[in-house]
Amino acid sequence: MPKVAPASESASASESASPESPVSARAAQEAALRDYFAAISEAISTGDPSGFLAASSNQCQNCRVLADNLKAAYAKGGHIEGGHWSVNAVEFQRRAPLGMVWNVRLHTSKERWYNSSDRLVKVVRPSSLVVGLALVSRGPNWQVRELRLNT
Repeated sequence: MPKVAPASESASASESASPESPVSARAAQEAALRDYFAAISEAISTGDPSGFLAASSNQCQNCRVLADNLKAAYAKGGHIEGGHWSVNAVEFQRRAPLGMVWNVRLHTSKERWYNSSDRLVKVVRPSSLVVGLALVSRGPNWQVRELRLNT
């Protein structure tokens, strides 16, 4: 089971480029992205995705898929060990109709998924990956409009 669902064509973070955002807005976006992945790591260890969902727009399908996968893992007493997502680099790509497009390079640690009987049911290997995200402004905050795993 992938950590995030594949992006749909309409929610692709590869829209056409246009002018870049101001430096101060980029710094705020970068901070929001780092906080977002810290919230995902917290959700992996607790099964409660409310932290990263609060920073996700309602349109983010893959955010909901990730949240649903985590909730299912913890349903009926299951749990996950490991699974910390560390941000290695955050790179602004372009402004697009979908939002401000960023690539985030991550390292994920090994995950061990257990059912309610404490039986190991899945192991997810550690990996280095790139996640593409589109951010949109919601008042003074930035929200993830879409995320996708770049393969």
